[in-house]
Amino acid sequence: MSDNPYDILNIPRNSSEEEIKRAYKKLARENHPDKGGSKEKFQEINRAYEMLGNKGNNQQDIFNMFNMFNQFTNITRNNESKKLSNIYYNYNISLRDVYFGLEKKFKITVNINCNKCNIKCSQCDGLGKRTQYIKSGPFITNNTITCNKCSGIGKEYIKSDCKECNDGKINIDKVVNISIPVNVENGKQYIFSEWGEQAIRECDKSGDFIIVIMIDNDINFNRKGNDLYYSLNITLKESIIGKCITIPHFKEEFKLDLSGFGIINPNKRYTVYDKGMPGGNLHILFNIEYPDRSLTKEEITEYKEVLKF
Repeated sequence: MSDNPYDILNIPRNSSEEEIKRAYKKLARENHPDKGGSKEKFQEINRAYEMLGNKGNNQQDIFNMFNMFNQFTNITRNNESKKLSNIYYNYNISLRDVYFGLEKKFKITVNINCNKCNIKCSQCDGLGKRTQYIKSGPFITNNTITCNKCSGIGKEYIKSDCKECNDGKINIDKVVNISIPVNVENGKQYIFSEWGEQAIRECDKSGDFIIVIMIDNDINFNRKGNDLYYSLNITLKESIIGKCITIPHFKEEFKLDLSGFGIINPNKRYTVYDKGMPGGNLHILFNIEYPDRSLTKEEITEYKEVLKF
């Protein structure tokens, strides 16, 4: 017994809808149980007709569903929420500010649409895009284009005597305080949500206003984490017999006797604990300036006597 509906109805595979219908009626009459036919055969004929009888309608339904899906997809795409651009503001601070921390006030200004004077575009229903349907024979194609009435923003400005805005725009100022902590890292960001580029379409989201901390180079120190690095030029004589130097630290300058380090090695770094950034150390690097002259025989003899190790 074949499961093919065409074989069951005894018709060729290219049969029209009308031919399928005629074949079904003929076999249904002949095999009806009331006329002595087999109940199983009658049910088999009905199942075959159910599979083929609505062949054309099923194809049209699929076609219609495809078009509905395309329309829904286009509407969904047009309605996709898009976050607008962030606005970045670089705020420069000194290394001294990093050592102590600081409080700072900023004024942020945003330019928003006046809801009274900017209404949903009547042509695109606020989507900013329109879908064109083009029929070509039995097929329908669609094309999404930018709305020419609102230029894609989804709003249209209605000029009025509104006293709350200036040509449909309202400026809003906001004063914000930020607390910049001790030992702040370069590039730290303070984010103010939706105070950046302002959304116009209802489905979009405004961008953020972001303050970025930028730390200026210091004239005296380099910073690595919480440690400070200080470079100093000294003479050959000072590297041997020592020298009292002053370190221009942020908290307060302090004096240091180099003789406590012994003979200075220019390839070594010398650490003063707890004198870096808060919680860090100070590292001193020395550059020895050698005299640009030759020693006399007497000086060489004297140095040999002195530098007996």
